[in-house]
Amino acid sequence: MIKPKQVYYLEAPLSGRRETRSHYTAVVFVFEEKALLAPICSKRPYAYDATVELRPSDYARLKHDSFIEYSKAGLMFVQDLELKISQGYAKPCESLNEQVFLRIKKGFFRSQMTPRQIKKWIERL
Repeated sequence: MIKPKQVYYLEAPLSGRRETRSHYTAVVFVFEEKALLAPICSKRPYAYDATVELRPSDYARLKHDSFIEYSKAGLMFVQDLELKISQGYAKPCESLNEQVFLRIKKGFFRSQMTPRQIKKWIERL
């Protein structure tokens, strides 16, 4: 069962390329058969959304300082996420602790990079 605070290691194809890019993704909300996903990415040497930054001490699986890439947040049908898990494209990991989860959750409204349709979806909850 998909629940908030869960983290998955997702393999996602890059647009138009055969290679895949894997990253951790946190489930933030589950409502009306949809899950709101927040990608966790390593910090970059160029500009990034610093609304919520994470350190390896915030989540044990992180090896580098990271951030939530709110611009890439999206909704996925729970059924599709469960299919990815069963096919091995998404691997469940340890859940987030409550403090980190709340920081990520609040960041959806603080970040200027959060897509408008995502903010509207959250407001309906």
